[in-house]
Amino acid sequence: MDKNTKFNIDEQNLRSVYLVSGDSYFKKEFINKLKNVVIKTEFDMTNYEKLDGREISLSEVLQKAESIPFFGDKRLLVVNNAPYFSEKVSDNEKNLLSNYISNPSSSSVLVFVTDKIDKRQKLVKDFKSKDMLVEISSLKPWEVDKWVKNKISSKGKKIDSKAVSTLVERTNGELPMLEKEIEKLEVFLGFKETIEYQDVVTIVSPTAENNVFQLIDKIGEKKIIESISLFRELALHEPPVKILFLVGRQFRLLMKMKSYLDDGLASSEASKRIKIHPFVGKKISEQCKNFTYDELSKAMKKVQEIDYKIKTGQLEPVFAIERLIMFFA
Repeated sequence: MDKNTKFNIDEQNLRSVYLVSGDSYFKKEFINKLKNVVIKTEFDMTNYEKLDGREISLSEVLQKAESIPFFGDKRLLVVNNAPYFSEKVSDNEKNLLSNYISNPSSSSVLVFVTDKIDKRQKLVKDFKSKDMLVEISSLKPWEVDKWVKNKISSKGKKIDSKAVSTLVERTNGELPMLEKEIEKLEVFLGFKETIEYQDVVTIVSPTAENNVFQLIDKIGEKKIIESISLFRELALHEPPVKILFLVGRQFRLLMKMKSYLDDGLASSEASKRIKIHPFVGKKISEQCKNFTYDELSKAMKKVQEIDYKIKTGQLEPVFAIERLIMFFA
């Protein structure tokens, strides 16, 4: 099944079996679309069942799929963590499933959900040949803006470009978090038609990653007292070890961006190669101006050294990270 038409599900093109893999957010959305088609009323919910493939055998799953639904036309069975597509699966189970998809029950929609598949496997090829395979890739960082605009448009609202960028930045472009924040904006703004930058700043709280970004800004500007003050404020809400991890990750991104910029790439192209949102990439490229590559390399070594000393009990975390900040004085 083509990934671009994966959500165009209705009773006419409904399959009796699906193998779904890929992005966790879109997998849930796909299942919800199926539910809307198969489970038409609250009364039909008795025909919807979620199973854990790690806790039930394939023969039991197929037995359920072949059972008659209660009252409604079809049963919807969703098997999460489906282990039947790994190399460890017996030939008997592979044959059992292959035979079933060749002649599936017309009274059930059976969905196998897994994180990854090996498309070289015969069983996976069988699913694909019968148009039962749904591969759902994650959005590329530069595709998230369009997703946000479409999501907000579906709610009858508009959003300006700066507001989109800020919303994506404050949620790290994570779709589940974006969805929650969009719902929050919708509730708070009521009948207001267009979501603006100030609305996002007021309603959407920055994540720890955003605050660490600000911390790196202060460090790069050699504002050490302000940096320590900001770190102490962060440490009231986040474990120091997590802050150190995020600082290290930010320095790694800066090193990658610095390297690409020094090679003559534009920040937009460098962002694609690093796989980050263009807006974030632009801000990181601005941060790069405050550091030499040598400084960033030394900073990474310092982060690794402090991380080791914290984990081995040689340094107290808050004191250790403040020492790291002082390193840039």
